[in-house]
Amino acid sequence: MTLRRILFAAFIATLTLGAVAAVSFAADEPPPLIPDPENTVDMDLTYGRVVIRLHPDLAPNTVARFKELVRQGFYDGLSWHRVIAGFMAQTGDPTGTGMGGSGQILAAEFNSGRHVRGAISMARSSDANSADSQFFIVTGDATRLDGKYTYFGNVVSGMEFVDQIRKGDPNQNGQVAYPDHIVHMKVEADPDNMPRATAAPAAGGNQRNAPAATPVPALAAKFDGASMTCMGYINGLADTGSAGISTAFGHIWLNGYLAGYYKARSLLAIATAPADRSAFDGLLADNCRSIPKASLRAVAMNAIGKEQRPVPDAAFADFSVATTTCAQYTAAKSNPGGGSELADLWAFAFIQGYKNAGQKDMVISMENRPILAAAIGKGCASNPTSTYADLVTILATKVKLESK
Repeated sequence: MTLRRILFAAFIATLTLGAVAAVSFAADEPPPLIPDPENTVDMDLTYGRVVIRLHPDLAPNTVARFKELVRQGFYDGLSWHRVIAGFMAQTGDPTGTGMGGSGQILAAEFNSGRHVRGAISMARSSDANSADSQFFIVTGDATRLDGKYTYFGNVVSGMEFVDQIRKGDPNQNGQVAYPDHIVHMKVEADPDNMPRATAAPAAGGNQRNAPAATPVPALAAKFDGASMTCMGYINGLADTGSAGISTAFGHIWLNGYLAGYYKARSLLAIATAPADRSAFDGLLADNCRSIPKASLRAVAMNAIGKEQRPVPDAAFADFSVATTTCAQYTAAKSNPGGGSELADLWAFAFIQGYKNAGQKDMVISMENRPILAAAIGKGCASNPTSTYADLVTILATKVKLESK
């Protein structure tokens, strides 16, 4: 057995505690704490915002390091790689394997904090002093962990969003094959350190149904459109911060997905009129409002995709489904901030939709996206006069996806 496997086995053995029934806070819990922005963290998920209260009185060093990582943007985009129903949801590993961290080990600060529903504690291996950046949120009652793990905070609002995080396979110790991700985290005392967007112009769609935020290309690679829910999409429509940026990504993803879904069935029609874009925006929003707990993929495939719908030509600024060429994509790729990441997001969704037209259970896993991006880049470099959509269509006919 390799050292890596030995460490992994020790880590799993420590945290495998089984699922238990969910409980709520007791009626005699202390009243709400006095507002403390320096020790309150907002965590945005695709489902909504989770507000966390930190307890430096119980774990000062852990809280200090946690806030340092939040302020660095360390947690933004990281996956919930291990989730056990009725027990806990774990994140904080940049590798997504359960074996990674920030590289700075923390000494244990075991304390009197109770591991009840909403509690937040540091994950570790069998070594008490091995915590790093990984933490977990208790979704049930795990008081057996009291005094054995460093409790450092609790959820004060948004547990309903934590409950929606995609669950892992109980036969694989809760490891999640297609995990949800943290969109953004910030300390409330700080200005938002995520790039902010201005409101979208009135032209190009109904503001009520169109995203108000402008997508930030550098963050696109971390967006998992297949796991976003309609609730998360709708909640971000009017927002210009992190939730809104996530919704803007979702809008691009839906455009690409439906383009691929229709293309596979020879039904793709491109719309260029502002009225058509407005109608498309309204169609997406109205369908999501009617089934808020559904995923964007389910709505696109099972509701919208059942009838032929014109897809807006302008999936995002400076990108045309009908005319953007591989040469333009290659140029954007060589220019930081050129928007190639948004084109990649559109392409991933296109391939997903193309495949789902014939194989509804097929998905593109996040770990395969860099491989596809490399294939798109190579194909475009060799075929500069081809339209980007045609190149992606060719790739979609050749790629093989794994069953979910």
